[in-house]
Parts: sequence; structure tokens; C-alpha cells
Amino acid sequence: MNAFRVAVESLAMLPGVRGAVIAAPDGVIIDCVVHTDVRADALAAFGSSVLALAGAVAAATSLARPRCVAIDAEAGRLYLARNDDVAIVVLAEPRTSTGRLRIALRQALESLA
Repeated sequence: MNAFRVAVESLAMLPGVRGAVIAAPDGVIIDCVVHTDVRADALAAFGSSVLALAGAVAAATSLARPRCVAIDAEAGRLYLARNDDVAIVVLAEPRTSTGRLRIALRQALESLA
């Protein structure tokens, strides 16, 4: 099993996670594990775009690149993180433990570095 598969499976197995996607910076899916009602292509494209914009805003304001971007909505949460090579997007239910998910996301990124 390759590192991408291990990373998405470990994220997808967390309680409350509905999908985990690893994408290239341009939004092309590298690997994913998602529920049948989740569009992995949309997550990958949206996540890559948001991370690129967050990086541009951080650069414009003299901040370091964001480690994690979280979007909290009524129906769920999106957690996004990236390194130089990949973006990871995790879709979770509203009650999902934020701390646990952020730690797992950081570990997944480190395993892909």
C-alpha cells in the first residue's frame, strides 16, 4: 500500500469523517476515500483553490503559509492543509473533534513529505 492510500484511509477512519482527499496543487485527485454521496472531485478542486488563496493572503500580509484552514458550516466542516506537493481536504460532520482531526491531518502531511 502506498503512502497516499495509508494517509487517506487513516483520515477517513476517524469518527465523523465523511471523506478525505489528497490532491495535487492544481486540484487533480491523487487518492481519496469518500462516502458515496460526496464528490471527491469537487472537494479536491475547492480545497486546492482555497489553500492557494489562503497562501496568497498570508503572503500579502507577511504571514507564514497557513498550516490548516478550517471552514465551519451548519452541515459540517472542511479541513484543508498542504505542503509543497499535495493538498489534503477532509470533510467532517459538525460534531467531529477538531483537535483530533487537526493532529491527524498534520501527521498525514508529515508522512507524505
